[in-house]
Amino acid sequence: CIATDEQIDELERVIGDPYVPGDLESQSRFLAQNKLFHLAVARLTGNQRQAAVLDRLIDDLERLFHLGLDVRDRAAGMVREDEDLVAAIRARDPDAVTRAIEVQIETSRQMVLEGILGGALSAQVG
Repeated sequence: CIATDEQIDELERVIGDPYVPGDLESQSRFLAQNKLFHLAVARLTGNQRQAAVLDRLIDDLERLFHLGLDVRDRAAGMVREDEDLVAAIRARDPDAVTRAIEVQIETSRQMVLEGILGGALSAQVG
């Protein structure tokens, strides 16, 4: 699917503002905006079923995302990753889009794992 310039402009508009580490309200606002962004990207594929599955998956993982956000400040990095993805989409470069998505998946995986492990370690110490 080739995104229109208008669709890409909309992606740029829904990129979230960075969150404030340790501020639950700020993190929740960021995660809600981040969900809107990623659902908009998924909808560009034209596969509404995929977008619906992603919507439910993000809801299911929200608690883990909060854990990851508490571990270290990745606010600016996450926004930059979204900007990089939009730039790749705007360039109509499928290889760059794939690389940008792979970076996001890996950094999110690491962040969530650090959150889980950090929480487990805190529970053992406490």
